[in-house]
Amino acid sequence: MLMKKYVPLFLSLITSFIYSQEVKGQYSTIVQVDSLNQLAEKLIKSKPDSALFFIEKAEKLASSISYQLGKGIALKHKAYAISGKGNYSKSLNIIEQAIFKLEKTSNKLDLGSAYTHRGYLKERLGYIDKALENYTKSILIIKSKTDSDISFPLAISYNVLGGYYQRRGNYVKSLKYFNEALVLSEEEKEVTFTSTCLNNIGNIHLFQKEYEKAIPYYKKAILLRKKVDDRKGLASVYNNLGGTLLSQNKNEEALFYLKKASLIYKETNNTRGYLMSQINIGLIHFNREEYNKAKEYFKECLQLEQRVTDKNTLSMIYTNLAACHSEQRKYDSAILYAQKGLKVAKAINSKKIISDNLLSLSLSYEAMENFEEAYNYHVLYTSYKDSLFNIEKTSEINALLLDQKNLENTQLEKDNLLKSHALQKEQFERKTKEQEFSLLEKQAEADHLLALAKETKNRQESDSLYRAAKNAQLEADNLKIKAEKIDAQRRANQAESEQKIAFQRNLSILFGVIVLAAIAITFTAYRNQRNKQKANFLLAEKNEEINLQNELLEDSNQTKDRLFSIIAHDLRSPMMAFQDVSRQLEFYIQKQDSEKLLRTVKLLDTSSNNLTNLLNNLLHWSLLQQKQQVRYRFDTYSLQLLISEIIITYQTISEPKQIEWQVNIPTSFFVWVDAPSFQTIMRNIISNAIKFSPIKGKLVIQAIQKENLINLSIQDTGAGIPLEVQQNVSQNILNPTQKGTKNEKGTGLGLLLCYEFAKENNITINLDSTPQTGTLFTFTIPTQKKQ
Repeated sequence: MLMKKYVPLFLSLITSFIYSQEVKGQYSTIVQVDSLNQLAEKLIKSKPDSALFFIEKAEKLASSISYQLGKGIALKHKAYAISGKGNYSKSLNIIEQAIFKLEKTSNKLDLGSAYTHRGYLKERLGYIDKALENYTKSILIIKSKTDSDISFPLAISYNVLGGYYQRRGNYVKSLKYFNEALVLSEEEKEVTFTSTCLNNIGNIHLFQKEYEKAIPYYKKAILLRKKVDDRKGLASVYNNLGGTLLSQNKNEEALFYLKKASLIYKETNNTRGYLMSQINIGLIHFNREEYNKAKEYFKECLQLEQRVTDKNTLSMIYTNLAACHSEQRKYDSAILYAQKGLKVAKAINSKKIISDNLLSLSLSYEAMENFEEAYNYHVLYTSYKDSLFNIEKTSEINALLLDQKNLENTQLEKDNLLKSHALQKEQFERKTKEQEFSLLEKQAEADHLLALAKETKNRQESDSLYRAAKNAQLEADNLKIKAEKIDAQRRANQAESEQKIAFQRNLSILFGVIVLAAIAITFTAYRNQRNKQKANFLLAEKNEEINLQNELLEDSNQTKDRLFSIIAHDLRSPMMAFQDVSRQLEFYIQKQDSEKLLRTVKLLDTSSNNLTNLLNNLLHWSLLQQKQQVRYRFDTYSLQLLISEIIITYQTISEPKQIEWQVNIPTSFFVWVDAPSFQTIMRNIISNAIKFSPIKGKLVIQAIQKENLINLSIQDTGAGIPLEVQQNVSQNILNPTQKGTKNEKGTGLGLLLCYEFAKENNITINLDSTPQTGTLFTFTIPTQKKQ
């Protein structure tokens, strides 16, 4: 008996223990699924394959315990990872499954983000209206969540919707949603996302060519990125700001920010970002008319693009290279690159780049006087230009039609609501009239029966009519009471409704007063906070500008220090040489040694020439560095006369080295230059050629004409120019002093001055130098004024 009594209790305890163990095991699995989902979420962008591995494990574990939320989130992450690989159709199928699972849970935030991603996939697949529908639904779902703060998730959805309208070209709505995202993000103190919103708003102003409005947003974004040490995001904003300044032709400032972006992109191995920053830097050199330097950047980009494989970028690079060669009047090369750019642009149907390349081809053929080809390409260019105009107008019309459709839908809903109210009112009025008619009909029947009863002589028949009349009257009275009750109820309802409306009106007024007071207080506090933030931002912005000025000032100071060191070192040497020569002259005159006296006079002449050249170079270079106005007087000059004046001087100087001169410049060659600055270039190049040439060296100067340009070459058989010196000159950096083959003094200034003056004269310099073999300078000189 005792055993029978305790067996059920024992079984119950075992069952409870087993159930508790199952619950513990299930809870442990849920924690494991959540951990796997969180880990996968962190890896989706950087390591999608690793993320997919963890997602698969989370999905299987969630399925094993029917954990709907865990499986829904895993499927959502899976869709993210697969779309990142470009498989949008497959990703759409998976996100549909995720939404199905998440709709069975109470997790509104993950469901909202799933709808956002479905909108993104619909947009990528070309279902524009469906995309907007999903983006809007995402916002509604997130707003329906009342048990937690939704500000940041809502900010993300607003930002996505802003991006949608940006891509449609509807910048007004785009700006509206980006601003709403910004306000919510600032409230939540989400620094990184706030910076993203600021960058997006800056982009909208950039797209609308409102450059001055864009720049403050970019600068604020930079300050926030620095605050959280987000170098990747910082590089992106630097690049955008640099591009904006480039659009304003503020080349120096643009170059400052683009170089910063380029450096970060290189450090973080962001090939695509580095590529875009290098393209922009190339465009700065193009704007400066430094076409060879621009070509160096674009050719580097051409090699980088092979790792990015973006045809749109490739077509842009070809287009830029074509423009560089066209500006240098190298039309064959310009046509080659423009045709390559055109081919790639056609493959991706980029009408804007197709149009640019067609125009480039037309202008190049026109310059080569191939008017038939020029005309053919111009016809195609006009066709694509018109097509672009039509596309832009179609986009505007579609945006207007979409807005109109939304307005029509809203109006239709209002009309349906009014019709519903009108129908209800009509039904009530009809029912009321039917009741009134029934009452009148029944009352008439009772009156008619009563009249018949009074007229009838037969008592039995009269009693029957009286009873019928009484019943009819009773029914009429009941109908009347019922109608009165309905009317009383209607009036009571109406009075109650009016009382409620009055109460609600009073409550609304009271609430409105409270809200207005709260808004006034909040606005005052918010305005004070915003003013404080604005002051902080302005202060930080000024600090950024001061830092920029400090960097530029530091560069300027380094240049001045170098200038002073040149003056201190190189100017002292010839002055000391003069002192030595004057003493020697005095000594040889006293000794009457005519041979040594003549040699000393020649030495004096050489020293005076060197000193004159040095002083001229220092004067010209200091004026250029200090940005003072150097007056240029351009005119047409005989190239032979300009060069011969210099050759006569330097042939005498080169006699001790027994240098062989070969000069071939036709008398018919004329150039459009500023004579003093041009001759300064020639003096420095020829002087260096003599300085670094060995005994019995060779100096060849010759010129050939090609169309409206003259190629002048100066070649020596000297020591060559080190690669470091070549790079420094191209970057406007002073070189250290170098001695010639007979210890001749130098300044490190001559080459730099040549490049500065060449730029002012629209002369292109090509340098080809091999150590211990010699140097070849080729100058491309215009023969007429640049149009």
